[in-house]
Amino acid sequence: MAPEPGSSIALFGIFGAGNYGNEGSLSAMLTYIRSVRPQARLSAVCTYPERVTADYGIPAVPIRLESPYPRTAGFVIRALHRVFVRFPREIATWARTIAHMRKIDLLVIPGTGILDDYAIAPGDLPYGLFRWCVSARLAGAKVLFVSIGAGPINHPVSRWLMKTAASVASYRSFRDQISKDFMATLGLDTRHDPVYPDLTFSLPVPETGRTLAARDQPSVIGVGLMTYYGWRNDSGRGAEVFATYVRKMSDFVAWLLHRGYAVRLLVGEEGDTIAAGRVAAEVRGAVGVDEASRLVCAEIDSVETLLEEIAATDVLIGTRFHNVVYGLLLDKPVISIGYAARNAALLQDAGLGNYSQQIEALDVAVLKEQFNDVRDNWRRLEDCVREKRIRYQQRLQEQFDVGVKHFFASDPSSR
Repeated sequence: MAPEPGSSIALFGIFGAGNYGNEGSLSAMLTYIRSVRPQARLSAVCTYPERVTADYGIPAVPIRLESPYPRTAGFVIRALHRVFVRFPREIATWARTIAHMRKIDLLVIPGTGILDDYAIAPGDLPYGLFRWCVSARLAGAKVLFVSIGAGPINHPVSRWLMKTAASVASYRSFRDQISKDFMATLGLDTRHDPVYPDLTFSLPVPETGRTLAARDQPSVIGVGLMTYYGWRNDSGRGAEVFATYVRKMSDFVAWLLHRGYAVRLLVGEEGDTIAAGRVAAEVRGAVGVDEASRLVCAEIDSVETLLEEIAATDVLIGTRFHNVVYGLLLDKPVISIGYAARNAALLQDAGLGNYSQQIEALDVAVLKEQFNDVRDNWRRLEDCVREKRIRYQQRLQEQFDVGVKHFFASDPSSR
């Protein structure tokens, strides 16, 4: 018997790499698909297939193959490789990708900031996304971009590749207006593309609940850190950027401890433990024993443990986009120190527009003022965030019920 239409679904993204925002997006989409198509054959096209298979119990294949020659090879060797190996191999890779997609009904890109080029070259994710999306359409599969983030894309080749990948979609929605507007500036027709909240707003919250015991003032502050070396993520050229960020955040954390707060250092990706370790070391060397005892460098190894740590705080200061999202998901007033416009746009929409700064222009004095304002208006801001979070979840449910549900229907006539 032939497979039921719509029964084979592949999810594409930077999954298995230890980024808890990306993992939360994948988890949210898997939960939804399993609720509407429990018999569907699910798989992934991702960065670390083995880890995704181990964590989610679904088969996975890599986005790209590694080059068989070292990047340090000389010009002649690289030129010969390009002519006699790389081009034929790339043709074969396209053929294998199309053959793989002939077994797939839907290729779903679930959330994440998939359409930007932070720390990536055109031949990496932009080309991989282009190849898989185009191959999917050539093979007769539908492509869905669901609540995705976009921009900035600085390299012109990456812009073309990502725009073309997005243009073949049967369905596109953006997680904020700035993402939709950015893709429109690249020439993509976004007039009929809806804006829905980030997929991770549909994640379940920890059993500890959204709020702690009632008290007049916040006492536990979460500080989400990022190992940030600039947009290109170049640890050499961006060393000073990272050092300045660490110094400023260390000054702020020490200031919080001096004022009697407990501080929990949080991360949004496995590699962010470098930043957390540096800040913890600098702070402990600058404060007294009693103050140092109120500093916790949280051990986080999953979306679930990150949410549990945020649930234990009263206020969150975060750099990673999904630290900010998870703070709002748990009804926490949030201050953002972002490296892209998405953080500020989200807080503006959530009614927290006064509590945002850009990471490379971070002003610690302003950050202290922002924190004091949050402290003085804590309960009111909690209520504001709670109302917005409920609305986000309602909007996501609308997308699931109206925007994408028919793509997962077993009856092909309803798709």
